[in-house]
Amino acid sequence: IGIALVGAIGTWVFPRALPFIETKILVRLEKFSLFHLPAHPLLDTFLITLMLSFGYLLSFAAGMLGSTLLLGSFAAGAAFCRIPRCRHLWEEEIQPVTIWLVRLFFISIGFLIPIHRTMLTGIAFGWGLVFTGH
Repeated sequence: IGIALVGAIGTWVFPRALPFIETKILVRLEKFSLFHLPAHPLLDTFLITLMLSFGYLLSFAAGMLGSTLLLGSFAAGAAFCRIPRCRHLWEEEIQPVTIWLVRLFFISIGFLIPIHRTMLTGIAFGWGLVFTGH
């Protein structure tokens, strides 16, 4: 049920809310079409904040419904992927940070491996020698 609800919010509710966001919120910043956004620092900051907030909101909703947090992030990405300016902002502003966050993710996974119980035994060392051909 959680997967269906978060998926529906990300792919059905949010795209239908885009006209409301455009007419009620974003028009006050500047007159534009949501799908052909000009480069404007205030607008760019607002869109990045909106993307990240929607991602956190859907991740939280997915977690509360008993699903994985990644499903909420995926649904938020699916909601914003149709807007070219959002895609450009993601690649320009967020992608450099993502490179470092991916590194931290894999380092944190590596720290979870209990090396003293698995790698430093005679059997593991022997298999390491066999596989390396020494």
